[in-house]
Amino acid sequence: MPKATPLVVSASLLVAACSTINPQIGQLETFKQEAAARNWQAIADTRVACAPESQGCAQSHQIKADACMSLGNNAPSAQQAAEYDCAITEYQAAVAAQLKLPDPAIDLAVLQKGELEALLRRRDHSRSDREATPFNRALLTEAATVVKAAPAQAAGYYYLGDALVSQALSEQPPTSCETLHRAAATLAHASQQPGGYADAITQRRRDIANAAQAGGCKL
Repeated sequence: MPKATPLVVSASLLVAACSTINPQIGQLETFKQEAAARNWQAIADTRVACAPESQGCAQSHQIKADACMSLGNNAPSAQQAAEYDCAITEYQAAVAAQLKLPDPAIDLAVLQKGELEALLRRRDHSRSDREATPFNRALLTEAATVVKAAPAQAAGYYYLGDALVSQALSEQPPTSCETLHRAAATLAHASQQPGGYADAITQRRRDIANAAQAGGCKL
């Protein structure tokens, strides 16, 4: 009787088999390869196919969010809003996935800061105040959430202060003056925390001073 031939399976076939069984992991590996090659458009054009509670889902959404942000930062002005919309959606999905199934490879604070920056940039690339308003409201809400979750970090305070400045510019005295007071106090908190927002905080303080002078507000 002939001896049985041992079954030898290569590592590449094992990886392929795993990807077939769990296509979400296969997509994550593809995203990582595309990101390493800086193929942002290929990532942005691909729908993330995973359930929030599945392994690797937060990573996939984060990689796509980062890709959309990169595209938005370098796109012609007419295309930037759409890229920032993509980034907002993907950062929010990444946060949701991370809260469902914490991934040690993911820093929740990084995801939250990414979402805040995407909201700010989308607001600033709006074609009108009416278009910008919902993004600023979302920025107010999400920044306040980050302040509550991480009061020892500057990010939440900075983005909250920025959103308050934007809100004040759409208001009239005395309401705008009250909002500017809140913005100034919030940025003061930001300046006392680590986070690397010093230059941005300085600019927002200039905006507050200019708005206060224009509105006859005493700070």
